[in-house]
Amino acid sequence: MKQCPTCKMTVNAENECPICHTTLTYEPTVDAEKEHIIFNKYYWIYFCKTTWFPFLCLIVCIVRVATVRPQVSPLLVGMAGLLLISIVVSIFQRYLPNAIRWKYKNMGNYAEVKISMWKYLYAAIAVLFSFFV
Repeated sequence: MKQCPTCKMTVNAENECPICHTTLTYEPTVDAEKEHIIFNKYYWIYFCKTTWFPFLCLIVCIVRVATVRPQVSPLLVGMAGLLLISIVVSIFQRYLPNAIRWKYKNMGNYAEVKISMWKYLYAAIAVLFSFFV
C-alpha cells in the first residue's frame, strides 16, 4: 500500500494512484491492512467516471417504465435486479476483484476485467429488458 501525495488516499497500487493518476513510484510504502478512502474532489471525480454508465442506464429504464407503465412482471423485476447489481458492482469496483481473485489467481488482471464486464453487461441487459416490458 502507498499513500498518494495528491489525493491523500492509501491505495493498493505500486506505480500510479487509481483515483487521481498521480505517480506513486517514489512514494514510501505504508503499513495498512486495507485501502483508506477520503471523500474529496478526486474521489468524486473517480466515482463519476466509474459509475456513469449504470446510472445512465438507470435513468433510461426509469423513463422507459414511467412512459410505458407496465404491469409488474418477472421481466420488470429482473430489470430492476440487474440494474441494482450493476450499480453495486460499479460502486464497489475496487474491492470486488480481491473477492474473486482466489478463483482467477494465475490469470493476471482477469478479475478486474471480469468485474468491469459485469458492470456494463448487466446495465445494458437491463436497458434491453426495459424495451420488452
